[in-house]
Amino acid sequence: MDQLRLPRYVVPVIPRGVVWEDHALAISDGRISHVGPRDKLLKLMPGAEKVELGNHALIPGLINMHTHSPMSLLRGYADDLGLETWLKDHIWPAEHRWADGDFVRDGTKLAIAEMIRGGTTCFNENYFHPDRIAQVVIETGMKACIGLPVIDFTTSWAQGMDEYLEKGFEVRDKFAGTSQLSWSIAPHSMYSVSNDYLAKIADLSTQHDLPVHMHLLEIEWEIENSLSSHGQRPLQLAQSLGLLNERLLAVHMAHLDDSDIELLADRSVNVVHCPQSNLKLSSGFCRLEDLVRAGVNVS
Repeated sequence: MDQLRLPRYVVPVIPRGVVWEDHALAISDGRISHVGPRDKLLKLMPGAEKVELGNHALIPGLINMHTHSPMSLLRGYADDLGLETWLKDHIWPAEHRWADGDFVRDGTKLAIAEMIRGGTTCFNENYFHPDRIAQVVIETGMKACIGLPVIDFTTSWAQGMDEYLEKGFEVRDKFAGTSQLSWSIAPHSMYSVSNDYLAKIADLSTQHDLPVHMHLLEIEWEIENSLSSHGQRPLQLAQSLGLLNERLLAVHMAHLDDSDIELLADRSVNVVHCPQSNLKLSSGFCRLEDLVRAGVNVS
């Protein structure tokens, strides 16, 4: 049945920066068919079911640009630690023990319930067992960009980076044509994936027109490690490997210098800002205002 949502305010994406009063939204066959003045739509669809939302602002669904949804089941585990200790001594061992397909399914269901409650209708995922995540997304009616995970150690999902890539693309092919899903390649970080495979991922990204979703410059140690191991800062190294372009979703970015920001702007890289995570792990502060001023797309 056609439906009219009649809120106090409608906040559209386009045009930007406006709030409409006395407007309505029409839904036909499960899709938004019209947004317009309330009186006009009431006359256009007199038989539609009317849902009065007199104290509400109706906005587009929010998008969570960086999730490890199954880790909702690890919330509160190993608090008050820096990233390196948190990952190596606590999270990775716990995942090795517990994070099988059922864990991923259940954790994703919990995360999706919380996202829906908060108005999030689409999320950008980066975790193991992407097949289980995809199935839950379909069952719940959400939308997601699902990362094909790559990391240089064994998990319950895969062992060896060739297997990570092979199994990931098998999942993408299995769910091909599903309108709720899109895909990215999700190497964990530049310190947990070898340069040869990062270059291969850059080639696959170009070949298949897939985003690359990766933690980058989250902690200061990454800079020290990259300089000592490769003689370059992480972003310069990423540039040499072919990763810096409009398909890169660079997550955290809490340790930027001026040359980094200039390079990000020049290469049209997308930055994903995660203030809550950066605060939890004392990782640092992203130079958000400087990035925006430089014209970098920040989400």
